[in-house]
Amino acid sequence: MSRNRKKSSRGKEVGLRSWKKAWQAETATFDEAKSLRARVVKSLQKGGEKERETARVVGRCRRAKRCGSTECPVCVRRRRRKAQRKRLTHTTPQMAHQSASTVILKRASDITPGNIKWLWPGRIALGKLSVIAGDPKLGKSQLAAFLAATVSIGGKWPCHEGAAPLGTVIILSAEDDAGDTVIPRLEVANANLSRIHFVDINTVDNACRPLDLMADAQILEQEIRRFADVRLVVIDPITAFLKSTSVQRAAAARLQRLAENSGAAVVVISHLAKTASRSALTQVMGSLGLVAVARALLIVVREKETDRRLFLAAENNFANTRAGLAFKIEPKTTSVGTQVSAVVWDGPVTISADEALASVSGGTKLQPALADAKDFLRLLLADGPVPVKSVRREAADAGISWASLRRAAESLGVKSRRIGGIAGQGCWIWELPDGSDPARGNTRVLTDARLVPSSAE
Repeated sequence: MSRNRKKSSRGKEVGLRSWKKAWQAETATFDEAKSLRARVVKSLQKGGEKERETARVVGRCRRAKRCGSTECPVCVRRRRRKAQRKRLTHTTPQMAHQSASTVILKRASDITPGNIKWLWPGRIALGKLSVIAGDPKLGKSQLAAFLAATVSIGGKWPCHEGAAPLGTVIILSAEDDAGDTVIPRLEVANANLSRIHFVDINTVDNACRPLDLMADAQILEQEIRRFADVRLVVIDPITAFLKSTSVQRAAAARLQRLAENSGAAVVVISHLAKTASRSALTQVMGSLGLVAVARALLIVVREKETDRRLFLAAENNFANTRAGLAFKIEPKTTSVGTQVSAVVWDGPVTISADEALASVSGGTKLQPALADAKDFLRLLLADGPVPVKSVRREAADAGISWASLRRAAESLGVKSRRIGGIAGQGCWIWELPDGSDPARGNTRVLTDARLVPSSAE
């Protein structure tokens, strides 16, 4: 009796009376188990030889090797939690179905079919993303100005292709200045300037930073929703508003959502790669994700042996491909005497986009991979040095091999320079020769592709 009374009183001193029943609650935390284990060890150390041996075993219980004793609160809690997980795993199929994540299914008969609404019938749809692509200096920006002017006055499209819906136009222009270039182009196209708005691309959210379509698409959409009648959003060019060409697909998806939410046609301007014997769909500069998301791809190409440009539909998911249109770029004079270039339409043509591109590149001996790689490097390194690892990663995403990239770097005279510390603390960077400074760091011209260090590969 005295031994039992001694054991009971000892348990009472450390608060362990009936701990196996009172402590085994579902809400017991691991810290509570550890605290109770310390008190159990202290209690057992005051007992007989067997209890002291149990105290030594429980006291040595660690995460790496659990004691498994029924006297150890940590191990008791561990076994209880394991049993709980096992019960959840072996639950009935009906219960598992109720607790699993689900997707929303809609019956086709409950969905109301919609009709495509057109900005330019058969060519550019409202609420969709469209791409106008072509080589530099062919009139893509002049075409964008023509689109904006026509929408601002609800004017007629060329060749009796209907009228544009009257509405507001939003323009993001990175290459042409609004005051001395874009607005004079709009004026000679008879635009209603009060319906056209330019986005300040260097100030975002009251901060002095460049606009990034990936990060600021929602802010742009909020500004567009301030107007109830936006019919056209022009982004010229899309690469100027992205930090990397590898994110074109994600940016295109966000622009597509912006078009759907606002009901406006989003038209982005892009460039073509200098390649031969390839389809128009694969010649758009950067990731193919832009073309995959866009619902229409329109190509601008120079007509062979003439001064005309051709405006051709390479892809249109909502209409049969219409005949292309020819146009010229001619000088016109504004009301204040400023001379600017403008689009003058010159009738329909029957040639396809693939045939037009093949005819232009067929007489030249191009090295398609090298030409693409050189264009890619000029675009990527235009804003300054870029780590070689990033260059290689983005080139792979754009479908450019490392061998072609090194040949292009050698041809352009790209410089390689190491910055930072040694080993993993630094990195090699590439920069265009015009942006390099021979006095800075360890710099060398890539006259041979083998000069690229192995760590950069």
